[in-house]
Amino acid sequence: MSMIGCWNVWGLNSLRKQKAVQEWARKDNLDILGIIEPRLGSNKFSEISARMGLQGWLSADNGVDPNKCCILVTWNPAKLMVQILDHAPQWMVCETTLLATNKKLLITFIHGFNTPAERIQLWDHLVGRCSVNTLVPWLAIGDFNAILSGEDRVGGSQSWPQHMEDFPVCIQQAGLSSLPYTGMRFTWSNGQTGANGIQKKLDWALANSALLQAWPAAHANFLPRLVSDHSPMTIKMAQESKARNKPFRFLNLWTDREDFLDKVNGVWNQPVHGNPLYQFTTKIKLMRSTLRRYHNQTSSHISSRVADAKRKWIKGQTELDARPRDPQLQAQERILSENYNRLCKEEEGFFKQRSRIQWLELGDRNTSFFHKSLLHRHSRNKIHSLSTPDGTVLHDQDLIHQHAINYYQALLGSGSSNRSGEEEVDISGSKPRPRGPSFKSRALPSKPNIGLGQVVPQLR
Repeated sequence: MSMIGCWNVWGLNSLRKQKAVQEWARKDNLDILGIIEPRLGSNKFSEISARMGLQGWLSADNGVDPNKCCILVTWNPAKLMVQILDHAPQWMVCETTLLATNKKLLITFIHGFNTPAERIQLWDHLVGRCSVNTLVPWLAIGDFNAILSGEDRVGGSQSWPQHMEDFPVCIQQAGLSSLPYTGMRFTWSNGQTGANGIQKKLDWALANSALLQAWPAAHANFLPRLVSDHSPMTIKMAQESKARNKPFRFLNLWTDREDFLDKVNGVWNQPVHGNPLYQFTTKIKLMRSTLRRYHNQTSSHISSRVADAKRKWIKGQTELDARPRDPQLQAQERILSENYNRLCKEEEGFFKQRSRIQWLELGDRNTSFFHKSLLHRHSRNKIHSLSTPDGTVLHDQDLIHQHAINYYQALLGSGSSNRSGEEEVDISGSKPRPRGPSFKSRALPSKPNIGLGQVVPQLR
């Protein structure tokens, strides 16, 4: 895990601001931080870094004239290897390598200028950078001096001139999206009150899909303002917490398979004795475990199955091309083609269902779009912190998990009772059971209907 910080500190010459940065870096255990508008260069910073508790840290800036430096980046060489790839007055591009894992991360530190005309160069840079950052995890953070929507401001003019579309259009074209965040909603204030008070979200942490795939639990935290009119931000590059039992989810793609109804009938026709409700719930549980095994055997790791089917089909075409009159190779190539196209259809349906996007026309295959949507939704839905009634903020996933269980046990009660009033039964034959009508004779319809699809997915 790596901790990244960025803060428009609005001058780093005063001891008060140096102390604030020192405490922030120590408390959040930062490995690299971007200081926006430091008003000093890396040479001067090296003189004061020791008294800020950053002994041995390396630094670089984006200015030829130290007094006009807009961005200063400093990092712990014991944790990261950093190479400056590009810099300009409004950005610094750093390629970082995490020494503990050897994973690479591209970080663009941003300082957007005040006028819309000046920021056009920044938007063009981000869109252009996207073309070379498709497969590389990319983080763009800093003071963009722009908002994404009218909800990102309070006070001041409520108009939305055309130039304010530049920022949202830019991040859409650049393939970036806002990281999930906690803390302050509005990251900048003009310090005034009443009708003159203005607050905006000008500081952003944006990421591409490759980053969300490499660090699914990455998120930002915006702290309260201290010695600047901007909030500091800390980005936690966290991996997914240890795997827990996943809830059961019914996949619509199963219903298109010829063997699906046979699997369902095989489970549903098993004799189970007891009262009707017990029979029903037992068969649902058996159905769920059977479909889990069915998924593991036929549709798990669907993208890997597609890649393998594509490789086999290409090989089959190559062999047929060498012996085009061979009937066995002709039949084999046809089978491989059908298998590949079937899996492609299932893959698109899988990601479409999981991303919950019901309709889109982007061409024949929308898998890439649905996969990105799934990553973004998964990232947004992640619970990164939880406040307890006594004001304690929990960040550890195990503590969050346990607190949620304790809360609902206290709310709902942990005891269980047999509300049916009938004797507890099992299906092992070891205990006497009350006899009741059996579902064995309740055959399923010959074609899938919506009844089963409504019941099974809800048991998650």
